[in-house]
Amino acid sequence: MKNWSKALLALLLIVLATGNLSCASKTEELTPTGQVVEVKRGTLVKTVSATGNLTMPHQSTLIFGVAGVVSEVLVDEGDLVTKGQALAKLETDDLERAVTRAKASLRTAQINLEKLKELYTSADKAQAEAAVKSAEASLAAAQDALEKAREPYSEADKAQAEAAVKSAEASLAVAQDALEDVLSPYSEDDLATAEAKVRDCQVALENAQRNLTVAQKSAELAVQKAQDELESAQKVYEDYVKAHIGNLTHPDIAEQKDKLWEAVLRAQENLEIAQLQKETSIATAENNVLQAEEALKKARQDLEDMKSGPDPVKVQQAQAQVASAQAALAKAKEQLEEINAGPDPLDLELKQIQVELAQLSLQEAQEKLEKATLLAPFDGVVAVVKVEAGDMVSAGTPAIQLVDTSQVEVEATVDEIDVAQLKPGQPAIITLDALPEARLRGRVTFVSPVATMQAGVVTYPVRLEIEGSVEGLRQGMTAVADIVVERKENVLWVPSRAIRTIRGQSVVQVLVDGKIEERTVQVGMSDEWRTEIVEGLREGEKVLVPTPSATTSSGRQGPAFRRVVVPLAPRRK
Repeated sequence: MKNWSKALLALLLIVLATGNLSCASKTEELTPTGQVVEVKRGTLVKTVSATGNLTMPHQSTLIFGVAGVVSEVLVDEGDLVTKGQALAKLETDDLERAVTRAKASLRTAQINLEKLKELYTSADKAQAEAAVKSAEASLAAAQDALEKAREPYSEADKAQAEAAVKSAEASLAVAQDALEDVLSPYSEDDLATAEAKVRDCQVALENAQRNLTVAQKSAELAVQKAQDELESAQKVYEDYVKAHIGNLTHPDIAEQKDKLWEAVLRAQENLEIAQLQKETSIATAENNVLQAEEALKKARQDLEDMKSGPDPVKVQQAQAQVASAQAALAKAKEQLEEINAGPDPLDLELKQIQVELAQLSLQEAQEKLEKATLLAPFDGVVAVVKVEAGDMVSAGTPAIQLVDTSQVEVEATVDEIDVAQLKPGQPAIITLDALPEARLRGRVTFVSPVATMQAGVVTYPVRLEIEGSVEGLRQGMTAVADIVVERKENVLWVPSRAIRTIRGQSVVQVLVDGKIEERTVQVGMSDEWRTEIVEGLREGEKVLVPTPSATTSSGRQGPAFRRVVVPLAPRRK
């Protein structure tokens, strides 16, 4: 009886221990009715789903900037166009004439302004400036100008006037000195120098003549000497030949004969050289004589010109220059005053305003002409054409709608539970109801910080950009975006249904040697149906995935499993 009580107590303790699971694993004999799955490594991707519609944000409704009659429509709905391509035009005859009139008005205003600024021609200005610099300004007039302190002239103007007076005085003095030089062009020293030059030239001529005589005699002597040496050599050669006429073929005699003949040839060559030198030396000496004669002739002419007094023509020219300088002085003063006065400031401002108004009118006319033609602001597709040739349109009337189909976005919403996981740059896979086979790649570009509420449901707007180009996309298509918020490579995973939560701990049932072992594990991220195992399992182990009816919401086993508890045998004493 006592032993039976102990056995019953031991059995009760085992049952209690089975009900209180701890972090340690426990092996039990279970009858599996679920699916056995091997623990594997793979990639887990966690996504957040967002639902919305396709949009093409880059589009524009083109309008004519001016009123008019449509002359031609160059595109049809559905046409592909490029940036800058003409799409439609208005009749521009009146606008072109307006531009021409505006250009003419602008040029007229510019000419009037230039004429007001240039009251005098550039020749008048140049003459006035030259006259002021070269003419004589009286000292009294310059002093009067300096005393006009209340006149509208700056210190720089005063300094310039004083400099002009001094420059004019200097110019007049130079002109007067030039006149005196013409009247008395040569001094006594000049005459003495000229006479000395005549004497020097006379001596040079005599020396050149003597040198010519010496050169002629020396050359003749040299030629005569060379002639005598040639005759002597010829005579020696002839005498030797006569003396040995019968033995000329003898080697020694023939050699001596050849040497004597070479001496004749050298003498003949020396004679030719002496004759050439004679001709050269005589020509040089004659040229020196000619040069000396020309120098003497010029020196005598210069001396005669000095003694004959001033040249009447030069005197007349100098007097005319002085008279011209005096006349230019008065004219320069008058013109300088007029030029310094300049145009009326009010007239100048008025002409400037007229030019600016004309420029504005031309700009407006050109802008209106440009607005009469609709140009594509970007590459795209013509979505709507609302005008046709002959229509009368007013400024601002919508004419053509252009859509850039290369930029497609998804305007979607996401539940408030998931919005905290989203951020720009996250990738996404986008599917369309209208194109069920298409799987588009996209990327989050914007997550709104402001929520929208409808029927008590809080959502947040999200925008995604579709990457690449896909045929058949249309604005407004329903789209579902699976946004990747987390991704892990090469991790251990088990089906999420294989994991139960008991007292805050994650537990899986591991098949070991045909028995089921409940093991506590540490889990990581999860996708829709798989969960990462961080610790507690090894790759290749097998876990039991119960059928949906096998596990209750509390994590306890349901009727799909039959727990078989093996009682422990009592210890022997």
